[in-house]
Amino acid sequence: MRTLFSPQRIIGILASRNLPVFAILGMIVLRHRWREFLPILAVCGYFTLIHALTFAEVRHSEPLHPILAVVIATAAGELQRRLKSLVISH
Repeated sequence: MRTLFSPQRIIGILASRNLPVFAILGMIVLRHRWREFLPILAVCGYFTLIHALTFAEVRHSEPLHPILAVVIATAAGELQRRLKSLVISH
């Protein structure tokens, strides 16, 4: 029996589906800096609005992935900075 997707493709699909979840968690971490991320949030809102109004295919949301990655990376850096300052203070 032939499989439709390779294991690498399945992992890629799952990872791309989780990007918005991690980006939302990242924005929770960065909530005190929300004004800095307003342009990025506007682009994310635009894509969300377009997908909510139309039946869009997954490939149309791919331009959003690098933007979500920026939010996730910034949040990870912020968490690392907080943990480092916590360790240094103790």
